[in-house]
Amino acid sequence: MIAKEALERGGGRACVATHGNGCRHYGILDLSAMNSKNYMFYSKPGFWLDGKTCMVCKIDTKDMALDKVTKCYLRYCEMGLKGSKYNADGNQDDMKSYLDHNCSMVLCVKCWNSKVLEHEQEIKAKFGVVSNRVSARKKIG
Repeated sequence: MIAKEALERGGGRACVATHGNGCRHYGILDLSAMNSKNYMFYSKPGFWLDGKTCMVCKIDTKDMALDKVTKCYLRYCEMGLKGSKYNADGNQDDMKSYLDHNCSMVLCVKCWNSKVLEHEQEIKAKFGVVSNRVSARKKIG
């Protein structure tokens, strides 16, 4: 509903959670990965990640470790970061467009992986898939 309203007023990026286990903007598979450069920048005191925790295990973002496989520290809703940015530094139109985009969805890689596996199991059960090699993205529709 919020995405449709944003699209109608012409502001922000209209997002629709295409699958479950995510925030109100995106599904779990659409959460953005944060690389080490951005992680170091946004982890500084007073910046966007300061004081945030994983939504599932409640680990502080400053204590999250780099995942060696994906080369990222965490997964996050990009609307939360954009909303924060535009509400602080944007012009009046930006502020109006991104006013309702606040989102603190941050997951450590371990919790994100667990939620993706959960989602894949739901897809398998819903479609009666017995193969272990199923792509959750291909089954959404």
